[in-house]
Amino acid sequence: MPRRSVTTALVIGIPFLAFLLVLTISPQGLQDRFPVVLDAVLDFGRHTLGWTWLGFTALEKIANVLVFIPVGVLAAVLVPLRVWPLALFVGPALSAIIETVQGLALSHRSATLSDLLLNSLGATVGAGITLAVRALRRSREGGPAKLEG
Repeated sequence: MPRRSVTTALVIGIPFLAFLLVLTISPQGLQDRFPVVLDAVLDFGRHTLGWTWLGFTALEKIANVLVFIPVGVLAAVLVPLRVWPLALFVGPALSAIIETVQGLALSHRSATLSDLLLNSLGATVGAGITLAVRALRRSREGGPAKLEG
């Protein structure tokens, strides 16, 4: 990976990871901190887009997937291609750590297997898309298209 790409990933990724940790490890859930934002998103989805099925639980599940896509992208950018499968473990490992901390140290938060699975799905999607783009780029540059170093 070019040095510039790694630097860009770190400049964007480190603040994002800090935000993610504040979002997930703080004692208050998002719904307690930003109820107006959540209400606006739910109203937009239900009334503007006509998604009558969208409620807080569905929105939370969607958010669990979406918020971890950048984690997978970051992992896939930073992990060398020769060991690319490691990128697929970063998101689930981070989610497992977050869920463990929530379950053991934060009495007002709940650790759930569904959060772990949805976060892992998001990270895997992010890593998969990024790894596919990297392989495509390598094949266009005349290198091997497969994900090997």
